[in-house]
Amino acid sequence: MVYRSNPVFSPRPWGDPWLNSLFGVNTDPPIGEVWLLSGLKDHESNFLDLEGKAVDLTEVTEATGLDLPRFPLLIKLISTTDWLSVQVHPDDELAVKLEGEPWGKNEGWYFLSDGVVALGSVNAEELRNALEAGNLERIMKKINVSKGDFLYLPAGTLHALGPGTKLIEIQQTSDLTYRVFDWGRPRPLHIEKALLAVKPVTAQPQKAGRIVSTPYFSIEMPTGNSVDIEGFAVVINGDYSTYVVPQRERFTFDSPWMVIRLGRWWFERFGQK
Repeated sequence: MVYRSNPVFSPRPWGDPWLNSLFGVNTDPPIGEVWLLSGLKDHESNFLDLEGKAVDLTEVTEATGLDLPRFPLLIKLISTTDWLSVQVHPDDELAVKLEGEPWGKNEGWYFLSDGVVALGSVNAEELRNALEAGNLERIMKKINVSKGDFLYLPAGTLHALGPGTKLIEIQQTSDLTYRVFDWGRPRPLHIEKALLAVKPVTAQPQKAGRIVSTPYFSIEMPTGNSVDIEGFAVVINGDYSTYVVPQRERFTFDSPWMVIRLGRWWFERFGQK
């Protein structure tokens, strides 16, 4: 049994009408994020089997073969026309402590276009001083990225995504984002929590090879006209249609574009059923 995920559309003030056109959806403001696969509460994808029958999210989560409180990965297609907020995400330990969540938010960006990001490797004191002085730019470095680059963002990394950038975002299923600056938009900031979450970690874009591995997920870009997928995986086709292959299943895809599998952290933390 293979499941297809129907996307969830998220309009944003920095959204891109290109996404509306791509999916034939009218929204105001335009779509900024297409959640290709989501198990997040109140934002869950709808799932169908290949015969068009509805499938419950619980069944899809069980398809991982792990004893999980929710589906583990959240996968987004993002396109920007402006800077996103400067933000930081909590790690697994802090998310449990502060928010009662099962895990934090480690994520990775696979770039579909050239673009720009801003990154800061700072501790809490450096971030507080920069915020009080009103010069965040002093502690953040703007970096140009190229189509085909991959950027892994461990929880604790201060970051912002720039305009004119398209990417696939793969992350732990979490909506924990602590904003410290939002370019004058009337959204709340989360300074004190951000100070607890921020870490002096180094993140650097790199040219993605055929396989990219992180502790939380791996990405494979298959080659060939027909590919057999065996065991739990999320498969994204060139039209961004997204499928889940369960742990004990095998399915042949015609020219799949991206295959995403769980990293070792999930097996160490939750174990197989």
